[in-house]
Amino acid sequence: MAADVCPQCGSPREPGSTVCGTCAFEFATAAEGEARPTGSPSEPPGLPPDGPPAGMRRRWGRIAFAVGAVVLGLGVVLGVLWNLLDQGDAQPDASSPGIAATGLEIVHPQDGAVVRTAVVQVRGTAPAGAEIILNRRSAPDGRATAEADGEWLMTVELEVGVNDLLFTIGSDPATEKELRITYQPPAATPTPAEPAPAPWTTTGSVAGARVDHTATLLPTGAVLLAGGSGLASAELYDPGSGSSTATGEMSDPRQYHTATLLTDGTMLVAGGTYPLLASAELYDPSSGTWTATGEMIEARAHHSATLLRDGTVLVAGGGSSPDPLVSAELYDPSSGSWTAAGNMAEARRFHTATLLPDGTVLLAGGYGSGGALASAELYDPGSGSWTATGGMMEARAGHTATLLPDGTVLLAGGYGSGGALASVELYDPGSGSWTTTGGMIEARAHHSATLLRAGTVLVAGGYSFSGSGLASAELYDPSSGSWTSSGEMIEARTNHTATLLPDGRVLVAGGYSGPGNPPLASSAELYDPGSGS
Repeated sequence: MAADVCPQCGSPREPGSTVCGTCAFEFATAAEGEARPTGSPSEPPGLPPDGPPAGMRRRWGRIAFAVGAVVLGLGVVLGVLWNLLDQGDAQPDASSPGIAATGLEIVHPQDGAVVRTAVVQVRGTAPAGAEIILNRRSAPDGRATAEADGEWLMTVELEVGVNDLLFTIGSDPATEKELRITYQPPAATPTPAEPAPAPWTTTGSVAGARVDHTATLLPTGAVLLAGGSGLASAELYDPGSGSSTATGEMSDPRQYHTATLLTDGTMLVAGGTYPLLASAELYDPSSGTWTATGEMIEARAHHSATLLRDGTVLVAGGGSSPDPLVSAELYDPSSGSWTAAGNMAEARRFHTATLLPDGTVLLAGGYGSGGALASAELYDPGSGSWTATGGMMEARAGHTATLLPDGTVLLAGGYGSGGALASVELYDPGSGSWTTTGGMIEARAHHSATLLRAGTVLVAGGYSFSGSGLASAELYDPSSGSWTSSGEMIEARTNHTATLLPDGRVLVAGGYSGPGNPPLASSAELYDPGSGS
């Protein structure tokens, strides 16, 4: 065979090559003198020394090459099919030791996390199709299956505090993963308290626009409002229905008068303006009518009237500006007549008169001929005499005086030499002296003061230091000697009346809303001590 072709496959030999590029036949070296494949067996017997013919060798080479290619292709196809079958059908044995501990992972939440919700979503990875089990309280408490992509998700309910969670693939302890989550519920948002009912509420309108009138609680429980603003009309307020109805008219229109409930249930009205009156009349609740009674010795307004223990009525001071009266007189209901009761130590009007526990009457402050007074005096019904007592700390007029449960007298506010006062003082009948107590939150004059069932004192309205009408109210606590706000009235008012009702509420009616303003038309409101401040 020519030396320039491969004796095995007949392919041309590359010059200088020692190995066939087609069938890897190793050409003999010059020293050997012949060529054969490395490690090839002895030539089969019967073949010529030079091997099969060149054409046959080429055919065998091509066949071997084709068969090798086919076998290689089948191997690739079978490998792909095997992988597909292995992924789609093979189910891992959850308890098999072949699943490594690293086959289960927890992605969220982090170990040691603190959460604010009672339910969390635990997310992780595991071999596809693996069953993930949550073990808690020594028993399975949750299950999830890993998806084809290896992800799994489990909803876990937490208990308040620390939750130690143990996850495994199946029951294989080698796959355990621990997760500690602390559940701290958010602080409970306090339920907003229901707003306290307003202590002040409107009530049925009164028939007349009244100021400087009187209001008297009758034995029937109704309140008789009489006169004011130069009116002769009167009306009855019914606390049960919250409405008022007209009743008989007085003989004379009047304001700045006094009204005193007598022991027989009738009511005595005396004096007032305009003009300055000496007349007096009686109201009978059973008939709703007025009848004239004896006239006072002197016409007067801005005076005081006090029911004494013997049933007579002491009227003192008053008069008209600028000349207050020094005189006093007594009304006897049995005779319907008036008698002189001596002269006070000082003439006064816009003062206060308080029946003390021993039966004497304390008169304090007011306007004298020279302005506000600081003096005070006592009337003794037994002797019919007047004696001076300790002077107040401050001169005042247009103030209020309230007998407290301990027998002392609380004087609050009024006008002093420089305007409305916030100062308050106490009179001790035992020593006949005055001491200061806590001042009001606001200075006020021509306000109202009412002793409540609890022993506290409600002060409402009046003129402020600047002269405007006040809507504010405040409570005095005798035990602490201090004042606290008691809300605001629906309307600012001065020169009004305040009456304690049988159920403990306070009826406030009429008055001015401020200087220069007309009387408050049909205005009344109620204070409920149990509903607010």
